[in-house]
Amino acid sequence: MFVGNFTSIADERAKKKQQQDVLKLMIQNEALKERKVKDYQNPFNPPEVPPQYKSRAERRGDTAKQEQEAITNLQSLFDFDVRGINQIMSEIRKVRNEDGLIIFNALFHKSVIVLSIKPILIY
Repeated sequence: MFVGNFTSIADERAKKKQQQDVLKLMIQNEALKERKVKDYQNPFNPPEVPPQYKSRAERRGDTAKQEQEAITNLQSLFDFDVRGINQIMSEIRKVRNEDGLIIFNALFHKSVIVLSIKPILIY
């Protein structure tokens, strides 16, 4: 409540009305501040991205693509028959499962493999 010296009853009513208006304005300002704080989004935080899950068919398709690429790489290296390619691919899978094909395809360099492997020893 506003305390002060009043010159008349009308003066007291005017000051009380002024005090009520100031209180309403303060309440509105606090509500506005709370709404702004609640709605604030930090621009430095990236939005959350849900993890991407692949279905069994998509994973099998990726594996088939890696197998086809490995076969193409081996055929471009030497003239292997189907049995030789299957044997090499099964050896790659024994070492690292499906990751072996991915690593083989990623690190495949014809010149390095041709210079480091003697064709006579492969058969």
